[in-house]
Amino acid sequence: MRGRYRTLLLFIAGTFAGHVLQDADGALSFAYDPSYSGPPVSLSMPIAPIKYSQRVIRPYLMGLLPDDPTVRADIANRYNCSSENPFALLSHIGLDCPGAVQLVLEDATHLVESRPGNLAELSDSDLEKRLHLLRERASSPWETGRSGRWSLGGAQSKMALRYQDGRWYECEGSEPTTHILKPGVTGYVNQALDEYLCQSVAAQMGLPAAQVKYLTFGSEHAVSIQRYDRIFDEDGTVVRIHQEDLCQALSIDPSRKYAEQGGPSSPDVLSLLGTTNANAPRNLQLFVLYLLFNYLMGATDAHAKNYSVLLGTGDTALLAPLYDIASIAPYQSLSPRRRKPLRAAMSIGGENRFGLLSGRHLERLSRDANLITAGITREWIASAAERMATEIPSALQVVLNSASKAHLAGIEQVGPALIREIGANCRRFLEQL
Repeated sequence: MRGRYRTLLLFIAGTFAGHVLQDADGALSFAYDPSYSGPPVSLSMPIAPIKYSQRVIRPYLMGLLPDDPTVRADIANRYNCSSENPFALLSHIGLDCPGAVQLVLEDATHLVESRPGNLAELSDSDLEKRLHLLRERASSPWETGRSGRWSLGGAQSKMALRYQDGRWYECEGSEPTTHILKPGVTGYVNQALDEYLCQSVAAQMGLPAAQVKYLTFGSEHAVSIQRYDRIFDEDGTVVRIHQEDLCQALSIDPSRKYAEQGGPSSPDVLSLLGTTNANAPRNLQLFVLYLLFNYLMGATDAHAKNYSVLLGTGDTALLAPLYDIASIAPYQSLSPRRRKPLRAAMSIGGENRFGLLSGRHLERLSRDANLITAGITREWIASAAERMATEIPSALQVVLNSASKAHLAGIEQVGPALIREIGANCRRFLEQL
């Protein structure tokens, strides 16, 4: 406690960065420690001798927490606090957040600075039980785990674990997690397989994408995602890499993550990425490719929280690999002849309806001032789009053939729909290019 404030200490990669304050009325603020010289907490909070207000820090903190209010409510009930108070929630589960951020109360700095770590091995049977619980109730990781000190953003049910030397472990104390297991979105059969296949197509296309596997534990299936914000050092130590999603970078609450809800649009993202110093041309090129890929794949959930940047010193940032890619094609048609055509989460040149993207929209996209400055022309965009639409169907077939040979459960149901709908979406685009 400092005066009338409660205080959370914010660390980045184990280094003290600053104070998150909550006043008696619940208002939040953040200030850097004068001695801190590492990467910024967020592109929305450059390192400076100022106090950042609730308008900036609250969306950032909410982005570290699960999107699902039911999950937050269950965590809040466990710790007897409010589910809408990110300060209170992160004071309990802020020791292993997305990126390299850790948050602790003032009297608990030992949990970051000198806390011992331990790995508790989990059997296939343990993981089967946890995945079953996770499918039934998304908050189950906090109810069944021993440590309960990690937090993951996003809407899907998931749990964070360590995978090392062919074994799965629950991380206790200071040990960082390395992988995320997801059983899939409730109500969408084989959705975890869908995500695995779409992520694999991205990799097959040569796009930076988080590494995935599709795993079976007894009667349960899950997609395993290797965290790009965790790396193994030469001595085998797991190192946290600092990152943030684009809602956090733009100070947008995750409840408004979709552009149609007033959240970040593709022009907003292009404007942000145009400020990332020497990395701007690469980031802008990659984001255009990501937009096109998600559109052609029918990935309806590619909102701003599903894009991230890896943060370095100053205001430099690298657009992170693709993650959370899943097509709606196994569940709904991408045909524009639907009474209400399905829409992508972000528009391309003002068009977000599947099956209706054309060359004039690429022309409109190419007029963005940041793309012009980075030398990204209409011709470059059109060439990349044509190549992508031409090659995605064959890349998808390669991935499906591999999945069939591996006898992945559900491939007979998911595969044909992906081939049919994504192939047709790509053909329509090429006809209108």
